[in-house]
Amino acid sequence: MALHSASIEKTGAWYGFLNGLCLIVYGIFLQVTNLVEVPLLRVGFMIVTIVFICMAIVSLKRGRDGRLDYLQGIGVGTLTSIISCLMFAFFTLINIQFFSSRIIDILRSENMMGENLTVSTVFMVITMIGFVGGAITSFIAMQYYKRPDHKLTK
Repeated sequence: MALHSASIEKTGAWYGFLNGLCLIVYGIFLQVTNLVEVPLLRVGFMIVTIVFICMAIVSLKRGRDGRLDYLQGIGVGTLTSIISCLMFAFFTLINIQFFSSRIIDILRSENMMGENLTVSTVFMVITMIGFVGGAITSFIAMQYYKRPDHKLTK
């Protein structure tokens, strides 16, 4: 999508919103098909987020005629991740509280976070992994996107 004025805030908010919607749809799909119990399929959440972070960086770079500072790329990727993981965390919170989702029981049975797993703990884990993971992913992606010719430095 070509944005009229390429700014970090507009680009990050737009792609973060789209990423959040995709995460929610993917979560609903896993729940409806009873595949939420398969840990390997939960990696799909990370893959979707990585794709959207790269799309946001490319969009901002294209909107600025190929000139993108290193920290601007990290900023747009991190903002994309923050918005999307907050959307998904609130969806998960609502899903557990009002729609009797089994995800909290599945996480308890896997003993990933112990027996004392609460809804607020799930919310915090989703947001913290999203914040940190988005910043690290943006940092790694900018190693490729920082140069105009997209070649890694020697």
